[in-house]
Amino acid sequence: GKTNVAAYEMPAWVAANFATVDEAEAALKNVAIVGKAPAPGMSVAMLHWHIADAKRSIVVEYQADGMHIYDDTVDVLTNQPPFPWHMENLRNYLNCSNEWPGEVTWRQDKMTPFGTGSTMRGIPGDTYSTSRFVKAAFINAFHPQKDTEQDNVMRMFHTLGNVSFVEGCAG
Repeated sequence: GKTNVAAYEMPAWVAANFATVDEAEAALKNVAIVGKAPAPGMSVAMLHWHIADAKRSIVVEYQADGMHIYDDTVDVLTNQPPFPWHMENLRNYLNCSNEWPGEVTWRQDKMTPFGTGSTMRGIPGDTYSTSRFVKAAFINAFHPQKDTEQDNVMRMFHTLGNVSFVEGCAG
């Protein structure tokens, strides 16, 4: 009694049928994600999907106990572990900001930062999924929204460039 969508077809199915996140989210209540490989000999990936429009975004995860849909307030997605874990993990970085820290005094010693970015210390830079989620969420939090679609697409590519895999550096 549900609409069956293969995991690998999900992005195309959403893009072809819905103009807004609200429309997609409503339709997903009647969807079963089918664990079908895209081709013989290939496996079914454990995928999570990000659906966004100009107003909001959601994360869709289909797991053993069914479909889970989460509001994505940080506009970031990565696969494993599940989305709630990533959101909880962000709390480990509450001390990080984009602010200039200014001068700090320890007893009589006055110290200043070496340069910009010193309050980002602790933001991970490796390519592990949990690290990429944190870094992308941090960038999204402080990289200003732009006025035009073209500028916002460039903003997205800057974010992706900061969390992308460099050839040969991750297996």
